[in-house]
Amino acid sequence: GALQIRHSDGAIVGRRFVICPVHHVVTGVLVDRTSSATHCSPTWFAYHLFEPTTSIGLTFGQRIASPKAGLWRIDDPDVPRLLIDAVEPSILPRLRELAQIESYRSHIANHKLYGFMKRPLTRIIFDVAMGDLDAARAISRDVVAPLDVATFGRDEVFKDQLRRAKELCRRLDTDDRAGMAALLHEWEAISVKNLKLEKVWKKTPFPLERQAPP
Repeated sequence: GALQIRHSDGAIVGRRFVICPVHHVVTGVLVDRTSSATHCSPTWFAYHLFEPTTSIGLTFGQRIASPKAGLWRIDDPDVPRLLIDAVEPSILPRLRELAQIESYRSHIANHKLYGFMKRPLTRIIFDVAMGDLDAARAISRDVVAPLDVATFGRDEVFKDQLRRAKELCRRLDTDDRAGMAALLHEWEAISVKNLKLEKVWKKTPFPLERQAPP
């Protein structure tokens, strides 16, 4: 709450302080629970919304270290001030930067610990969103087209990912930019609803839509 009072571009959503308005990437600080009832673990996060999700992954975030030894104590009256002091100098500016889709994509593409952008079914969504359609067509041809949803048995998560990719590729094959953008906006709206971000989300064009067609 103290962060929200001091920074008008933020809002409290559940246990999260979220940078507003939210466009294609949600960023903020989560005050997470721990196994101890007397401690919490603040973490900053950044996660894209245009791939349907029911939770905000913390893979691209980081735990915020307490200036005192050990974890953050919930009953410590200094916690609000200390958390603000820890977040304001460098973390908040970083969150505002990562809220921009271009900066976020660069951040995860260069992430050393997690090969997120090596996942072709996610990479193709990013390539389309950014308007890099030649790269997306290469993934469509080499990875998505040869795969058959029916061959993946009970792996419903992967099958859903593949179905989405194939629908995106159908629109990609006909260079239906409006159709591709509509699909990305539809998926983003699903994530926004699941994460209860409706009040802080603002629908905005993807880089794909801001490009002039060739």
